[in-house]
Amino acid sequence: NGLWVIPFTQVYIRVDLGGA
Repeated sequence: NGLWVIPFTQVYIRVDLGGA
């Protein structure tokens, strides 16, 4: 679970920064 949460969170932050 943690292995998936780490990369998933990074991608989410990147999309949020790009979208915002």
